[in-house]
Amino acid sequence: MIKYLEATEIVDYNNKEVHALALKTNRNYDEMVKNFPDIKEELCQCTNGSIMVMMSRYNENPLVCLACNNFISPEGIDIDVTTTAKLQQWRAIYDSIDRLWLESGAYETWAVQELSNPKSSLHKQGFEVQTMMQNYGKCYYWWFQDISKDEPLKNCPKCHKELEKNRTNLVCEKCLLVM
Repeated sequence: MIKYLEATEIVDYNNKEVHALALKTNRNYDEMVKNFPDIKEELCQCTNGSIMVMMSRYNENPLVCLACNNFISPEGIDIDVTTTAKLQQWRAIYDSIDRLWLESGAYETWAVQELSNPKSSLHKQGFEVQTMMQNYGKCYYWWFQDISKDEPLKNCPKCHKELEKNRTNLVCEKCLLVM
């Protein structure tokens, strides 16, 4: 398994800079690949380069390919420690709220409100991570829709612009949302 190391500067207690390097293992990256599917059919094989989508699939890796909907191997993206940590934190929170919605119990209404509101804490955090992910290639954000109860969206939930058809998905190119 590949481990990414990041050099960091250390400052001593007297605020004097110590020019030393500390090596920090990206444990979040290790978590992301720990349960990564070994089945080749679940990995993106697109030859043109993958366009990422951040989405919940109840897997440690929240990155899938827009074209084929298969997982994007995290080993192919040299994501820094901070971005990886924020991506994993967002994924864990999103998965938790999504599972509350799936339970259809006491928290379902609250979960739907969190998942459907572009101004919710969940999505604010997700949009921040999505912006960070743009440093590694184009990255869309998967938007939740409860199509069992609601009509499919026709307009972007963020900017309200009409959604465009992109193969099998609807997208907002301005906000980089996909549904």
